[in-house]
Amino acid sequence: MVAICPQDTKTGRSLKERLSLTFPLLSDPHFRVIKHYGVFDQGNETAWPSLVLVDMKGRVRWRHITDNYRKRLTTAQVLQRIGAAPPLTTTPLTTTPASTTPNVEPKPE
Repeated sequence: MVAICPQDTKTGRSLKERLSLTFPLLSDPHFRVIKHYGVFDQGNETAWPSLVLVDMKGRVRWRHITDNYRKRLTTAQVLQRIGAAPPLTTTPLTTTPASTTPNVEPKPE
């Protein structure tokens, strides 16, 4: 598991300590990775609060995006949704619109 934040490295380090994260927190202040996974909130120039499941080959297998960082899925909800996702495909999913990708949950409107 890896977390990605849109802040610089110093701010990310502080955030990791404040939240007592036990996994890496990577900084992406230029939104390269955030845009790659289709979770960039252009209107607010930041990242949507999101969860992205990426397989060992770098293919997106599931994505959940919300507009409220305070309302996150529980671990049980994530596991339930991943278990209910369609079987894995061999085609990498990139930033295809969520409405046309069966195992990608839609962005908030």
